[in-house]
Amino acid sequence: MAIDLIRKPGAESCPDRDALAARLVPRLSETEASRGPSGDRVSITVERISAGYAATVSALGIGGGIRNLVDDGDDCAGLAEALVLTLSMISDGQVVTSVHVPELPPTIRASSHALRPWQLGARALVSTGMLAATTAGTTLDVVWHPWPRIATGLSGLWMPARSIDQGGGTVRFTVVAAMARACAAILPFGRRFLPALCAEGAAGGLRGSSEGYDGARSVWAPWLTAGGSVDLGVRVRSRFSVAAQTGYLFSLRDARFTVGGLGRVYDSGHPGWFAGLGALVQIP
Repeated sequence: MAIDLIRKPGAESCPDRDALAARLVPRLSETEASRGPSGDRVSITVERISAGYAATVSALGIGGGIRNLVDDGDDCAGLAEALVLTLSMISDGQVVTSVHVPELPPTIRASSHALRPWQLGARALVSTGMLAATTAGTTLDVVWHPWPRIATGLSGLWMPARSIDQGGGTVRFTVVAAMARACAAILPFGRRFLPALCAEGAAGGLRGSSEGYDGARSVWAPWLTAGGSVDLGVRVRSRFSVAAQTGYLFSLRDARFTVGGLGRVYDSGHPGWFAGLGALVQIP
């Protein structure tokens, strides 16, 4: 059996042709190992995908056909073992045609779902101006990768109440908003490191309440912002990543809060710099 093997960029850690052949020999039966060349030829293409590693095995001869192998491990060990098993089956004439897709490489069909994953996650967020001072909050995130270098996402933002004691009373503010983002990555999704540039936008409400003043009240004011950020994702496991970001937000509509006798006690101005750190889990 003649073996042709191509390792695409990113799959250099997978066994080459000679290493694969050396691992295959012990798997062959004594009869198979001693018999002459059968005329079978196997072509193998190995590549790195977002979910791990994939291989397309095309065999001509008794065990002819095409077989797609996908392993979601962090290294190529699992795929290498699957290749050895598949080749030993081919040598024994056990592999039958599984798919015939002449117009599309089978590896694309096998990995197309992995290249467009959904991710769920959460972040801790710190801002210098969302509540007129340095304040910590949190987001719940949903991310979708429609293309290998493009990501879109929606987040729910909550900034816990910040209190200001002034003039014998207390004023509290909190922000609840939905954030949308679109990111362009330098490298395809699925790599160990994923730097990206993102456009950010948010729409929600600023809630202000007061206690201890004449005519104390609570109000909601629209809170609209837009800006950008720089992100860095690091894949820790095949489906688990951590992500850090820093960016700046501009107000599209200022939110103000006034208290009778004190005048304006809050003006959103520019929400300013923010930074976040969180984790993402790929689904399914």
